[in-house]
Amino acid sequence: MHFKNLFSHFLGTVLLSTSVKSYLSAKSLPKMDFESITAKNNEARSFNSPASAKIAIDNVRVFNGHDIGPATTVVIDGAIIGDNTTGAKQINAKWATLIPGLIDSHCHPSNITHLQDLSRFGVTTCFTMACFETQMCKSLKGHTGLADILTTTAPASASGSAHGIITAMIDPSLLIHNDSQVPA
Repeated sequence: MHFKNLFSHFLGTVLLSTSVKSYLSAKSLPKMDFESITAKNNEARSFNSPASAKIAIDNVRVFNGHDIGPATTVVIDGAIIGDNTTGAKQINAKWATLIPGLIDSHCHPSNITHLQDLSRFGVTTCFTMACFETQMCKSLKGHTGLADILTTTAPASASGSAHGIITAMIDPSLLIHNDSQVPA
């Protein structure tokens, strides 16, 4: 990363952390209704299955991770990607490029709309960086046609830090107050 960009990123992170910390200290944020969100996520499972029609994407260039190939036809038949166009609905990609699914390695989705947004932008896999409510995180898994989600557990945070203030509002027992608590 260019030094100027690195410095801007660092400065932006410091300013954001400072502003989040002061905002959260001054405000009492409403508690998240994990139960309602979980119910809606589970309910949405039946509405998100993609059409099972066989689709042939014509005139598409495929990026294989190294090179972009010449225009070709790619057939998607459910979970199978192939080249047999028999019975497929034809779509002209007009020389667009097909790329592998993107991975978001740091996100915080809490509902189906977040997964739909990630999917719309080409993200097929995402890693959530904090799961404070196990059932809610589980309710985001296994939605056919939406980004797959991999979750962590709840984070341990330093007391008084920007993340620590958020953690304290959800589960104060996760705060680390001194070095002796780190191994646990």
